[in-house]
Amino acid sequence: MLVNIPYEAIDTVWRDDAPNKKLIAVLRFSTADCEKIVADATRIKPAAPAVIQSESWFPDELIAQGELSGDDTLKGMAYAANNFFQDSFNDGRLVRIDGTDYFVLEANAK
Repeated sequence: MLVNIPYEAIDTVWRDDAPNKKLIAVLRFSTADCEKIVADATRIKPAAPAVIQSESWFPDELIAQGELSGDDTLKGMAYAANNFFQDSFNDGRLVRIDGTDYFVLEANAK
């Protein structure tokens, strides 16, 4: 396991960029679990607006949402990702994409 997933994900896709010591994961959770994740994360740090570049390997729903934005970006709120970190990846952020139950986890090795 490269990262901890504190709740059961409905869908998970990820890419490991080993040379840059970075991992990007797209995780979909139930709506109830999304609320728990947000509550847990905001206890650590307040949320902040964020923009993510849509990638070709993202789920179709997110690719379509990125195309609608006109610049292939996804808007959301960034949260502390501490509950997802493990030894190998211990820095980064968790972004909940607006209007969805998807989160994008960006994890880096410090």
